[in-house]
Amino acid sequence: MGVNAENPIDNKLAQILFAWCGLATILITGLGFWPAGFLPNGIAPSLTADQVATMYRENTTGVRNAAFCTVGGAGTYLAFTAAISAQLWRIESGAAPVLTFAQLAAGTATSFLFLIPGMFLAIASFRPERAAEVTQALNDVAFLFFLMPYSIAMIQDLAAGLAILSDKRADPIFPRWMGFLSLWVFVGFAPAGLCAFFKMGPFAWKGLFVWWIPIGIFTAWCLAFNYCLLKAANK
Repeated sequence: MGVNAENPIDNKLAQILFAWCGLATILITGLGFWPAGFLPNGIAPSLTADQVATMYRENTTGVRNAAFCTVGGAGTYLAFTAAISAQLWRIESGAAPVLTFAQLAAGTATSFLFLIPGMFLAIASFRPERAAEVTQALNDVAFLFFLMPYSIAMIQDLAAGLAILSDKRADPIFPRWMGFLSLWVFVGFAPAGLCAFFKMGPFAWKGLFVWWIPIGIFTAWCLAFNYCLLKAANK
């Protein structure tokens, strides 16, 4: 059955279901990464090719599960982005919705930062008996693709934050703290782009500024938006 203006209950249900996709993205990805040994610390980029290959051979099923779940997280994040965009459109109604479109485009691109790493994890674990250097290269692609494209996530957070803070109505769609949180996350993602320069330390992909802070603030942002979207669906 199609959704239309004469049947607003269906639309509200879709908003609620897609809002919960924020939590779903975190849970699905986390449930994939943990058995694979990628959480809490990830695979150190300083490991040798033999060490990386050994990990893939000894935990092939865990890595394949991580690939499966990460690809699944790409889908739920697309739905989550659609839910955010729908509410930002309400804020920008009557004007050129450039912030809504920027958030939608960046969120869609971000979903590929789940999809593509997941596919490379699948390729690396599909034939774990291959040469260690090949497995290491595929692992490098997966993690660099997952963590380095900071600019895409930053645009999504910036657009969402500015749109929320531009809402001047007496009863805004989102609370102002959600706008400020988005801008804080925008800043927090910036150091992730440095992971290509380091194999050890806080700027390596296992380090504080590339792994812990970005993943932590992304998780907080998704859960906060999940909550705010559920509230907004009732307005």
